[in-house]
Amino acid sequence: MGLSRIDESSDSDNKGGFFSGFGQFFQYKRGNIAIISQSGMLNGGYLMHVMTKYPDLGFRYSCSSGNKMDLSEIEFLEYLIGDPTVNVIAIYLESFKDPRRFIQLCRKAKSIPNKTIILVKGGITPQGQKASLSHTGSLSGSSKLIDAIIKQAGVIQAHNFGELFQFARTFSMMYRAGKKLPKKGGVSLIIGSGGAGTIAADLTLKYGLNFPILSEKAYEALEKVFPEWMPPNRFALVDFWPAMEKAMMNKTNPEVIRASVFQALLNEPDIEGVFNMWFCSKMFSSRYNFDSAIEKMNLASKPIFILLIGEYDEVRRVSRLFNEQDIPTFTNLEDMIKNFAVLVQELKNKAKFQAFKN
Repeated sequence: MGLSRIDESSDSDNKGGFFSGFGQFFQYKRGNIAIISQSGMLNGGYLMHVMTKYPDLGFRYSCSSGNKMDLSEIEFLEYLIGDPTVNVIAIYLESFKDPRRFIQLCRKAKSIPNKTIILVKGGITPQGQKASLSHTGSLSGSSKLIDAIIKQAGVIQAHNFGELFQFARTFSMMYRAGKKLPKKGGVSLIIGSGGAGTIAADLTLKYGLNFPILSEKAYEALEKVFPEWMPPNRFALVDFWPAMEKAMMNKTNPEVIRASVFQALLNEPDIEGVFNMWFCSKMFSSRYNFDSAIEKMNLASKPIFILLIGEYDEVRRVSRLFNEQDIPTFTNLEDMIKNFAVLVQELKNKAKFQAFKN
């Protein structure tokens, strides 16, 4: 059990190296994510899956603690918190070696810019506790104690391995792209479906986010591109389809209209991030100017999340275009909203513990 690190010779070009998982070697990218795991399968199978699914997502360390006979999460955390190349620490634990020290280290990370800890805790139910005892011989502790440790540590809690890696991916991209994390959860959604917009409104409220009321300047910018028979909302949920219909009737490129809507929303001070839906198919994608769109998104200081729907192969291709530029893409509406919500949570946690420290 121990720590695996990417080949030092690749520091300058960020290319990475080769990783061995369950007897297989595969190439991966060097990056800003470190993993601490009490499960070999997470560092092997799940990590292999994520590295191949998101080849542009970079990893720095992979640490396996096992039954903690020599090293535990404490020693790994102490090292990783002090490493400036690590922005995101993703952890899976079945037991806490030293809860008090764990809390102290996680709070210390809160005082470091661009340092986020995400935790999946196994064994939070009686059945899970039995499983962890047979797995590593460790007692997981009561659910109330676990909740108290997580709350006092101020970490982002994921509920499964999928969330753990997805949250890590989002934070990694935000830090690499230099995006400003949202404080209050004000978002805007550009979407081409009234039904999806309705579901998004429900999910936004569920995860503590909100669609701010638009200023007169922003509303007038939207009003110009929408037809009279279907004016835009006064709040920052933009069903783009009527504007597209008007553009096509006037023989105007819908993407020019989309760009103007995107910029108007991005300029709103109460909007801290933009969700943008793209329909992907070989027929439609050929009309999109992805390079121009990505350039505008890169210039923005606010997070931009992309929801991709349509043909599977085209979704994968387009996702790669955005991901190469550290723009997160999602194929599930709830996942997209949930990942923005944890950005808000992280900034609130940092502010809370900074105030406590002072």
